[in-house]
Order: sequence, then C-alpha cells, then structure tokens
Amino acid sequence: MTPDFKMTNSFRNEAIEDKIKALLEEQKAENAHYNAAMHAYKSIETALLVNHLKITDAHYRGNHIDIKAESDGKFKFILDRGYAPNGSGRNQKVLNEKAGKIMESVRFLTGFRCDVNCFSLEIKKAGDTKRVLIDIYLPTL
Repeated sequence: MTPDFKMTNSFRNEAIEDKIKALLEEQKAENAHYNAAMHAYKSIETALLVNHLKITDAHYRGNHIDIKAESDGKFKFILDRGYAPNGSGRNQKVLNEKAGKIMESVRFLTGFRCDVNCFSLEIKKAGDTKRVLIDIYLPTL
C-alpha cells in the first residue's frame, strides 16, 4: 500500500491556513487597539495639562499606555518627610490623595481609568524635579 501524501499535505495546509487566519485576526485587533490609543493620546495629554503635567515619554503596551510626565512649572511635588515609627511614610495619606485627584481628573476628562504611582509625586528636597509615572488603561475593543 502506498501512503496518501496528498491527504496528509491537505490537512497540514488547512492547519497552516487556520493559523495564518488567526494571526491576521490578532493583527487586526492589535491595529484597532493601537489606533484607538493614538486617538486617545490627545485627550489624555489635555487632561494631564489641566493637572499641570506635560508628557515627556509614552509607550503603548497593548491594553494600556505607560506615561512619564513632568511638571509644567505649576505642579507641586510633595516634599519627603521620612518615615513614621511604624515604618509607613509620613506623607502616605497626602500622596494617595494627590494621586487620587489626578486619577479622578483624567477619568472625568477622558473616560479612561488610570493609575498614578503616588511615590513618584514625592521629592527629597525642594527644587528637585521628577517624573510622575502614570498608567492609562484603554477599554477593550
């Protein structure tokens, strides 16, 4: 008996075509997400400017955008006051409140959920400059 190479090859071709089709669908979804991120960038930039922050670096990461922003000169960083005896930061409540205000503002102005690294709002001494670290979460398409 001779093997039926045509049939085996047909199954392999079908499997390869299915993989290609799945990859093309994945690429299409990724492109749609990227285009949505590019469209959203301008409103995010505006929302941060309202908070006296200007974007210095941004990276698209699929379902979110990592942003580094600096003060436009009016944003006030919080001076580090050290640690309490129990080991927590003395500024923790103030840092959380300030981060919360930025997050609420961005959500109100853009509709996007975000996280602000509250520790990036703290400086060691007056006059220091620092970048605020922000993650903007894009809606699932």
